[in-house]
Amino acid sequence: MLFKKKEAELGDQFAVYQEREAPRFAAKGGCAGGIAIEGFEGEGMMKNLSVSGCCLESVTYAAITPNQTYQARISPGPEINLDPFTLRLTVSWTKSSETVFEAGFVLEKGKKDQRLEQYVKQLQTRGVEPEYGNMGHDRR
Repeated sequence: MLFKKKEAELGDQFAVYQEREAPRFAAKGGCAGGIAIEGFEGEGMMKNLSVSGCCLESVTYAAITPNQTYQARISPGPEINLDPFTLRLTVSWTKSSETVFEAGFVLEKGKKDQRLEQYVKQLQTRGVEPEYGNMGHDRR
């Protein structure tokens, strides 16, 4: 019943909500990658990722706006065997404190990206345990 209620509440965004239920993987150590957002200086660190999006942590990206779509260059960590790649990501939520800025990004509705899926698979093969649930992606 709760699932049907959530579907009715979200309407077209329900597919994105379902994808957020996918396991998220904390990107740490040599697996941690960077994210550079077009139009902003510097690079943020990838806090976690899933096949449907990622979370960025930065000290410089506070002007990123929710519900806006940005071109993002993903630079996988040195232990990940992938070249940097570019994605169009939409900001789902943002959170600021005195010392850090966080933003949750999702792929465009219905889109999948093979490189993002490969990144997740490589984290899995390196023994990174999946984390389910919120992990900050639904902070609206």
